[in-house]
Amino acid sequence: MPGTPNTNNTTFEENYEQLDPASQYLLLVCSYCALNTPIPIDLLSIILEREVQEDEINKLQQLSDLDFIERITNGFQIQASVAKFVQSKFDSLKRKEVLGITAKALETFCKTMENPSDILPYLKHVDALAQKTQLNKLAVSGFLSGYLGNYWLSEGNIQEAGLYYRRALLVIETVSGVDSAEYTEHLNNLGSALYKINKLDEAKKCFEQAVITDKKVLGKDHPAVAIGLNNLGQVMLELNNTDGAIIHLENALEINTRHYGLNHPLVASGFYNFGMALIDVGDLQRAKVELTRSLAIREQIFGDNHPSVAESHHGLGMVFQTIANIPDAEMHYHQAIKIWEADKKMDNLQLAASYTNLGGILHVSKDFDGAKVNYLNGLEIFEACLPANDKNIRDLRLQIKLLDLKISMPELLEKMEAGENLTPDLIGLLGEIFGDEPKN
Repeated sequence: MPGTPNTNNTTFEENYEQLDPASQYLLLVCSYCALNTPIPIDLLSIILEREVQEDEINKLQQLSDLDFIERITNGFQIQASVAKFVQSKFDSLKRKEVLGITAKALETFCKTMENPSDILPYLKHVDALAQKTQLNKLAVSGFLSGYLGNYWLSEGNIQEAGLYYRRALLVIETVSGVDSAEYTEHLNNLGSALYKINKLDEAKKCFEQAVITDKKVLGKDHPAVAIGLNNLGQVMLELNNTDGAIIHLENALEINTRHYGLNHPLVASGFYNFGMALIDVGDLQRAKVELTRSLAIREQIFGDNHPSVAESHHGLGMVFQTIANIPDAEMHYHQAIKIWEADKKMDNLQLAASYTNLGGILHVSKDFDGAKVNYLNGLEIFEACLPANDKNIRDLRLQIKLLDLKISMPELLEKMEAGENLTPDLIGLLGEIFGDEPKN
């Protein structure tokens, strides 16, 4: 492996002057990648518009032989001294042009990624180019920062996601202005991050502004408006404004149905969100209709074993459990659990909810062993993902204590209403539930 090149060395200068223009251009592109990090060969192929990556590998090997690029175990990397030297060989206009081309190619590459986690091998390069393009006031910086925000949001690092979303908004505001679809995209993303850390009022403001701006810029029936309306509906549910939430969710569903037709994932999600909101207001028959639609569309699009299908099964399980149709409720919860377990994402809070709800059904029907298995499965996920004092964890621990005493919550409340004498264990448990011990 060559050592750190001495860019002041006459031989090094002479070697550079002997490079053909294509190699000099490639070296300039590499200088904008993250330093001391494997250079993404697939990105170079996009920038240089070549289908065969061996061309870039051969070029990099030649540059490595001349000490411009460093050969490492898993590819090539460039050091700060070389990057600074190479950039000094081009005028400011050319440097800015190539920086923009490199960043736009990376943005195009990021758009092909199906999941936020796909960006991980390129994370340092995205970050480096986001910062460099921000310094040069290039709009692409906003998009790259947005992708970084999406990645950190998917990883559960909400604070880091929020920082990148705010950076994206700052860039887009400077370059494109606040009345732009680019701005509202990142505004929705920031609102989603704020929603996840329970800053609901701040999230609501982001979504409201996004809806107003998108209606103004794109028109009231544009799918981007539906995104904001759906987000706004979700946060209003959390703020207990169910009537307002239902209006926004229904409007979002109508827009997406007109735009995409019935057999589309966004429409299926709209039916699901609308159905879950209807559960909150107690309109169970209508909720059943909407959730059944979501399940049918998702099964048609994704097949029977997709996580989105599991989500619809879970929602229907809640409806049937509430209307006391226990066989159908159990069937839907079992289907949801089966799919989510096969998906092997064991930090899934919806899976934990299905375990908990199924455990509740088995608890009431006095299948204490089955109930305990499901309660403990749900508790394991909740404890791994939520703060120790979270209500879901507290409630589930109390249910397990009731289970150990061979009694369900409805039975305990019946005993209290009937004025029966309670055992010391039950009196102590009621103290945990209600905050003090009731008197017999």
